[in-house]
Amino acid sequence: MPKTEDRARLPSIDKETRNEFKSWVKQEFGGVHGHYPDAIENALREYMKASEGGDTHDRLRRLENTVERIDERVGHLCDDESGKKKKGSDVSLGPRRRKKLDAIESQIEREAGDTTRVHESVINGAIEDNAGSSGPTLRRYKEMLKHRHIAFENPSGGTTTWYVDAETFVKVVESNFPHMNSDIASEYGEEWYAEAVDEYVDFRDEEGPKGFQ
Repeated sequence: MPKTEDRARLPSIDKETRNEFKSWVKQEFGGVHGHYPDAIENALREYMKASEGGDTHDRLRRLENTVERIDERVGHLCDDESGKKKKGSDVSLGPRRRKKLDAIESQIEREAGDTTRVHESVINGAIEDNAGSSGPTLRRYKEMLKHRHIAFENPSGGTTTWYVDAETFVKVVESNFPHMNSDIASEYGEEWYAEAVDEYVDFRDEEGPKGFQ
């Protein structure tokens, strides 16, 4: 962001438009102070980018992606002093991204119904419908789905099946891929995975140690 002395004064803007924009900034970032100038700069940059080509949908998507990046930076302010996210909070996702992720989760649940597994196309479709279809967007939201324990990638690899039920996923790992449980625990959270194993897997009739090493 330019220094204060380098900042140019904008021409007069319609009062109603200005107030609407300020209301939007307040809703998106929780306040106007400190965010309003950056929001104006980003809006101007996106307007110039839009003039280079692309339809309205493309321009809107670029604007949304820009706001998401701002959301992420603002979210870091909500981390604790160690740099870790506050326990039990998704605030670091930013309100827009969190809203999209909630919509993706709801769509996956509707399409899965009573089943515990879905084809990867269901996961991709939910992300594309609510967030975008670019490669980075698909990868980013898949990671968020896994970190929130909403959807779980098949541990066998080379398959297009995703699990949408934690109990089924954990049982499959412990029954068929016990050699992978340490890596999977690291990916989904060791504390969460240990608790899931204790809750879902019955080792009374099995030999060997309980849980993962």
